Amino acid sequence: MSSDREASPASDTACRGGSQHIDHEQRRIRDGGRPYLPSDVLDHEAARPVGDPLTLGPV
Repeated sequence: MSSDREASPASDTACRGGSQHIDHEQRRIRDGGRPYLPSDVLDHEAARPVGDPLTLGPV
């Protein structure tokens, strides 16, 4: 079953922000600026701001 729905600009922005966070934190880990964390922990960190009502902006 396919969906005709497209991602909203807000969800696109959230996905980019999460990917950027993960990339940044992986670089910090690689460069020794942060202890190693498994990818599921980094994914959780990246998703937290998306679900935080204080970061969603005006309704």
